[in-house]
Parts: sequence; C-alpha cells; structure tokens
Amino acid sequence: MCAVLVALPLTAEADGVAALCADAPAPAPVCDCAAAALALEVAQDDYALYQSVGFDYARLRADGERRAAAWEAALTAAETRAGGGVTSVRRRVDAVARTHRAVIRQCTN
Repeated sequence: MCAVLVALPLTAEADGVAALCADAPAPAPVCDCAAAALALEVAQDDYALYQSVGFDYARLRADGERRAAAWEAALTAAETRAGGGVTSVRRRVDAVARTHRAVIRQCTN
C-alpha cells in the first residue's frame, strides 16, 4: 500500500479559522489570538466543522469567488460531508461564526 502526502503551504488557506479571520480583515496576530480564544469557547467538534468550512471558503476565495458565494458553497460542502442535518450544520457554523467575530473584536482591543 502506498500513501501520497500533500503538503499545504503554511498560509491562511491552510488554516480555515485563520482564513476566515484574515478575510474579516484582521492582522495575523489578532487572528492567532482569536483562533486560540475560539478553541476555548466552542466545542471541539464545532471548531473542527468551522475549520473545514473556513478551509473550503479560503480555497474558493483564492479561486476568485465572491464572499457570499464562497460562504454558501463552503456551507453546502460541509452539509454534504455531514450527510444530513443541514439545518444543524448551518446553525452550528453560524453560532461559531458569531463567537469568532466576538473574539476577533476582543483580540483587537
């Protein structure tokens, strides 16, 4: 059996939470602070879900997609991966996004 490893660049695109913060826009130190604070504020599985949405969002934005369209497409991808519970996925991501915006504001001050 052979495995292929793909190395991602160490950029905001490689970290979905940082990508969402950078698109806010906020500077890297604020985004680092906000990511650490967010990880303490939300459940680990919700953080992972938000991270995956952010990763997809960053990829779509890098490909030239507009913010709203990228956000919707990233949410749809997360819903598809979840295999159901569409309302639950959106509700969870929206709740984490609200918390993320709050900790970005806290880290800015």
